[in-house]
Order: sequence, then structure tokens, then C-alpha cells
Amino acid sequence: MAEEPGDDKPTEELKAQIAHTRALVSRDLSGLRYELDSQSGPLNTYKKNFAPRVSFAWDLFNDHRTAIRGGYGIFYSPIYGQIPDVVKTLGNINGTRQIANALVTILGAPPANSAEIYGALFPKILCGQPAAGANSCITQADLAPFVPITNTGPLPPGTVLFFGQPGYRNPQSQQASLGVEREIGTGLSVSANYIYVHTTHMPWAIDKNLLPGAPFSTDPTTGILFQDWGAPQCVANPGLCFADPTRTILQNNEYASVANAVYHGGILEIKKRFTDRFTLMANYTYSKAIDDSTDFNSDYAAFNEVDLRAERSLSDFDQRHKVVVAAVVESPWQHSPVLSGFELSPIVTYNSGHPFNLLAGADVNGDNHFTNDRPPGAPRNSGLGPDYVAFDMRLGWTFKLGERRTLRFLAEGFNITNRTNYARVNNIVGTDSTLAPPFHAHGTSSLSPSQPLGFTAALPKREIQLGVRFDF
Repeated sequence: MAEEPGDDKPTEELKAQIAHTRALVSRDLSGLRYELDSQSGPLNTYKKNFAPRVSFAWDLFNDHRTAIRGGYGIFYSPIYGQIPDVVKTLGNINGTRQIANALVTILGAPPANSAEIYGALFPKILCGQPAAGANSCITQADLAPFVPITNTGPLPPGTVLFFGQPGYRNPQSQQASLGVEREIGTGLSVSANYIYVHTTHMPWAIDKNLLPGAPFSTDPTTGILFQDWGAPQCVANPGLCFADPTRTILQNNEYASVANAVYHGGILEIKKRFTDRFTLMANYTYSKAIDDSTDFNSDYAAFNEVDLRAERSLSDFDQRHKVVVAAVVESPWQHSPVLSGFELSPIVTYNSGHPFNLLAGADVNGDNHFTNDRPPGAPRNSGLGPDYVAFDMRLGWTFKLGERRTLRFLAEGFNITNRTNYARVNNIVGTDSTLAPPFHAHGTSSLSPSQPLGFTAALPKREIQLGVRFDF
């Protein structure tokens, strides 16, 4: 049924929402869910995934103008399939390795360094078609003069292994929300909401070959102490620093469900319907996200893997401020055959920057991990990326062709002001840079992408797209 002029649509919408929510609450105030994520492979099947949930809605003054809503629940995530797959293929299960994974350095004595191996085997890389009965162009026999790789028996030097934590379990998330919405005038409503998410038992790759007995060294640039598995004491007495004192095992990575994250968010929103054809809305989000691990991939392992608490910091996706202002304007000439059916929808978005991690680009602490080391003393995610601002708009025109057929023309513009929104920063800053505590780094357009803290990528500039849709 078409809306008549003078109808108080926002009030009716709010009343309907309250009535619908109250009906749901009266039928299902609480619930309990049980989930079983069966693991047939090397990981444990956790059997205590009970997920209670409760929610409510309350018409505070019983006048259908104020609603308070809240809820709490526990949720579980399935174990990411790649984790048991990696344990199966890169693990040493009953003395057998599906893929024998070994690393060599570029600095080792010939012929067992990567440069020598690459030079000798490069022609075989380009073979195009493996020999009959072979799975690849390069075979174990080709590697034998450099590194004795086998899938059974003794481990070769430089072995990298993965295994699952005993008692590994599913990630668990506790989520809660509380909000109030109030209609304070004709067509005007405001709301405030709080969101809380606490996630535990997330996956983290931890190298169990590293022992806490490694001594501390002093960074020559900053004078900061850091634990150093490459110290002379570790060379003289490997058993002090490594679980495998023979140094046959380079990494022994355990997938453990020990990472944590927490999110707090507050959202303020206001909506105003000025007329039947013009609506304005705006919301502001203030939030903070904290965690201690970015990803289960061992490339994102902790800088000091025997001091995991030092990794707790702002999350990669932390975003302190977010502002969105939008409007919907419909044509007031609804009876005109030409001017009716138009709708204009502009939106302005502002996001504050995301944190980024400062990387040294080398194995600073001698732990045989080359992708995750930071300048000594630099906290995780101590850099702050650029802000994001965009003005987008959509113009639509709907033309009815009888009772059931409709022709829609659309014109959409993104980043209409053509602002340069940078996306990524060169975060490899080395160890001898001018950065010093407290390491609050920012990207800058005054540096080239190849320089530390120079921007390396940008989001799309102005984009305009046209479309036609025929409904029948």
C-alpha cells in the first residue's frame, strides 16, 4: 500500500520493529547450541563446543518510542582446513614425510647454499615436461649432491616441520551487544550501541625448537636488549638455545590454539526523515581491536617465540574512527512522466588508518625465521597507515512499462573527488634506520615506494559506471 502524505513512517517502523522483536523474545529468550567439528586427521577433536545465547528487547517507557536491545552468545569457528593439511604434508608422522621440507641459506658453504643450487639446477627448472615416471622436473637424485632429501628415515639438515598441539581446539568467540534507540521527534531517531567481541583459542604457529635459555644481545643502533639465538653462546653450546642441538631441525613449528583477540566498539547513529522524499542519516564508530597474532602462517610468527605476551598489540584491522554520512533524495515530481522515478543517494565515508608492522627484513635474532623480525624494541603493529576519505554517489531512474515491467537506469560514481587514498606502506625499515622508541611510524608520499615508509599502493581513483536493468 502506498504511503500517504503526513504518515509518520519512522514511528510506525519503530513500533513494528519493537513488536517483532518482543514477539521473538517471548518465543525464544534464550538458546543453547552444540557444535562438533570432527577432525579425522592429526588434530584433536574438541567436544565441549557448547554455545549458549540470550537476547532481549525492552520497550522502556511502554510508549513505543524507546527500545533497549541486548544479547550475548558464544560462537565457534570450524578449524581451518589448511592447518591439518599442513601438519599431514609437512609433518614427520611415524618417521614419514609426505613432503620433505628443508631450507638452505644463501650464505652457506658451497655447494649447499641456495645460490649454488639454483645455478646448477636452473636448466632443469625449464624442462617443460617431467621425465617419464617423475612428478617434477627436479628429482631427489638431482638434489642429492647438495642436500640429502628423503621422505623417510633420518631428517636432512635444515628440516622444517609442522605438528599439531595436543588438545588443539576450535576458536571460540564471546559476543555481546547493548543498544538503545529513541525517537525524539517526528521522523527523527537516535541510537547508541556497544559491541564486544572476545575471541580465544585462535591458531598460532610457535617454533618449539627455540629454548628460553638463549642469551640477550644489545642492538648497536638503539642499545635495546633482545633475546638472540644467533649469539656466540648458542654457537658454542647449541643445546642452550635449541631443542635439537644437532641443528638438523631448523624449525619445529607447532600449531597451537593459544592466540587471543578483543574488540570494543561504540556506535552513535542519527536518522532524520525530513519529508516523504528526503532522508538523512549519519553514524560514527569509535572502536579498538587488540590481538597477539596476525595469522596462523609461520611467516607471521612472534618476533620472540618464547615471549608470546610481547606480541599483544593493536590488530591489523584496528580502526579507531569511522564516520559515514548518507542521504536518499527521491524526486518530488511523482506524477510527471519524465521527472518521476529519480533517486539520488550520496555518501561520504571517513576511516582512520590501520596499524602496520615494522619489519627488519632479516633474521635479527638468529631464530631461523626471516620474515617476522622487527627492529629490536619495536612493538608489533607500531606503525599507523593512512586515512581514507571518499565521496560516492548514485543516481537512479526507474521507468515503469506497465504493471510488471520496469526499466532502471543507474549512474554510480566512486571517489568522485579523485582523492588519492594510499593502501599500503613499505614496512621493511631495516635495523639501522633512524627509527627509535616509541616507534610511532607513519607512511609518507614524500618517499619513493622502494624507501622505508614510502607508500607502495593506492586504492582506485575516480570511477564511474553506468548500468541498465530490465525487470519483468
